[in-house]
Amino acid sequence: MNDEKYRQAHDLDIAREGDTIVVRMAADEWAVFEGTALDLWRLLNVPRSIRELAEELSTSYRADSETLARDTSEALADWERRGLVIRLPASL
Repeated sequence: MNDEKYRQAHDLDIAREGDTIVVRMAADEWAVFEGTALDLWRLLNVPRSIRELAEELSTSYRADSETLARDTSEALADWERRGLVIRLPASL
């Protein structure tokens, strides 16, 4: 697994309501984060690698790091396609 890092994209319209975050990406496109997705989103306030994210999530969710890394990688790929996160070089 590479050590590229990811972080939240800037200039997103974010609304917080209780345990939910709603992000407006385009005129009629929204992302809603709750539960595990919300925890992952919050961890992306600073650049982190998939490995770092999986390790952090494993302390809250009783799942093995390998499963969490796979699930995190899939979520980040989707979020990157949708403009929610930015991939950064491993050197950061």
